[in-house]
Amino acid sequence: MRIAVMGTAGQGKSTFIKDFLKNWEGIYTSPEKTYRDIIEEKKLLHSKKTTKETQRAILDFMAGQTMEYSKDDRIIYDRCPLDNIVYSIYALDKQTGDIDEDFIGECIPLVRESAKFIDLIFHIPYDPSIKVEDDNMRETNVEYITEINQLFVEIEKQSLSDHSVFFT
Repeated sequence: MRIAVMGTAGQGKSTFIKDFLKNWEGIYTSPEKTYRDIIEEKKLLHSKKTTKETQRAILDFMAGQTMEYSKDDRIIYDRCPLDNIVYSIYALDKQTGDIDEDFIGECIPLVRESAKFIDLIFHIPYDPSIKVEDDNMRETNVEYITEINQLFVEIEKQSLSDHSVFFT
């Protein structure tokens, strides 16, 4: 089974995965390389400062990673292409960079296709009681985190409808 954990910054996704892997030791694994490695390797702007270059590099990495595994593999991902599209949509909505509607339109088919390679997605919602730790890789602004979370909630609601843009 291919599992992904999605959600906004600092809500315990990595901790959940660490605990999951501990409980399922020897049965499930998680890829060693993550989207964070891509950001660091390419010195990309991210979060509120994200760009088409950043979002495309992360999406290509995540989509490629999801397509590497079959239903017989037991893998858990820290984030997935749906996370990527949420941050891209935020940037489009807030006009914080160069992301435009054409870019979103180009990304949606890849997000939709890669979703076929994930069997289960856990959404860890924003919890205001959790203090977001500043690790120089994540945004700690509560307003930003809340808005990103709302986009995740909307995608989650859409996934349950017959008109989902991201799931077929």
